[in-house]
Amino acid sequence: MKRILNLVLSFGLTGMLVACSSVKNPENVAQEYVTAAYKGDSEKMLSYIYIPENVKAQAGSEEMIQGKIKAGAAKAKEQAERKGGVKEISVVDKNIDEANGKGRVTIGVSFKNEGSNSVTDRVKLIKNEDKWKVDL
Repeated sequence: MKRILNLVLSFGLTGMLVACSSVKNPENVAQEYVTAAYKGDSEKMLSYIYIPENVKAQAGSEEMIQGKIKAGAAKAKEQAERKGGVKEISVVDKNIDEANGKGRVTIGVSFKNEGSNSVTDRVKLIKNEDKWKVDL
């Protein structure tokens, strides 16, 4: 009986650790958003974007946002490919206001080709329903 109880507790603790590690802080959200952009993954980018209800209610607004994100992702991917691919994406600076659920994270992107200039992307964030999202 003790063995079964230990096994159940072990699985429970493992589940809690996995669940807690999936919590995304603003820096992770910004970094993953920029990573998705340079991979050309507009669907993943869209999953990180906060779209207010009043914007969603406007006819055609979500489609317009999707189109712009898709175009931006394609452009970022093309830029990365021209520069030999992404070497590193890292957080350069952050300004997070947890109390008001707002923040800005500066992401540095370096490329594999020698002589390719690094770029910085500033990502504006907002906390919505206890999740950090990109605020366009």
